[in-house]
Amino acid sequence: MASQREKKSAVQYITDRLEDSGLYLVQTQSPFGVEVISKNSGKKAEVLIPNFLGPVRRFNEEYRANIREETHTVPILYKDRKTAFVRMADRNLSLRAEKSLKRYSLKDINSMLHLRAIEKIVLGLNSGGTLFYMQPESDRLPEALVEFGLGDVTLDYSHISQDDRRFDFVEDRTSIDYKLPTKVGNLGPAIRIMERPGRALIAQAQSTEIGDDFDLENFIEKCARENRETARSIFPDFSEDEALAALHGTY
Repeated sequence: MASQREKKSAVQYITDRLEDSGLYLVQTQSPFGVEVISKNSGKKAEVLIPNFLGPVRRFNEEYRANIREETHTVPILYKDRKTAFVRMADRNLSLRAEKSLKRYSLKDINSMLHLRAIEKIVLGLNSGGTLFYMQPESDRLPEALVEFGLGDVTLDYSHISQDDRRFDFVEDRTSIDYKLPTKVGNLGPAIRIMERPGRALIAQAQSTEIGDDFDLENFIEKCARENRETARSIFPDFSEDEALAALHGTY
């Protein structure tokens, strides 16, 4: 589960990318998302991180409340590899030898995701077989909003004879739990909200350019403020100047 600091950082990152577009006014922030209103249409939207809400029912409740308030819901999952984007092989190493996956290479099997319940719900609400993830910064990857296509995984039970197929699940079929992810790309430099036709107030994030009314001076100050906060959190025993120097490797 993400820490409070990680949650705050994720919500702020999404808020910043929305503000960078110049298209929205931020109404409120919460520990699990941000509400905005379009400067052009006046329409409301809430960008939600569903796996920050805890039980799946809380996402359903928030989504229904937004429908009542004529507010679009924009789900973006947090890619912590615990509550979302969980590799199947990380969950159970023995699945690498699962005979029903005989159509796939070991590389593909190692890449497969075992979807959490919240991912299945969001995938069902979306169209096009894609999910959007807030990717936290790590040693290998930058902080980013990332779109992934989720390909179907076909389970092949040809190794079991027809006479031995006594259970309903023993049949060649598309898995409801496993998906093969393909990175579509990172979103940015700013994001906008795109409505999904035919979907009950579900929308998705989309890349856009930085808006004409982008405040460069404010952006520079915001980056400096974020650097100071990061330095203080990593080096709490240092003075602010020392912490900044240590963060940038000049201490």
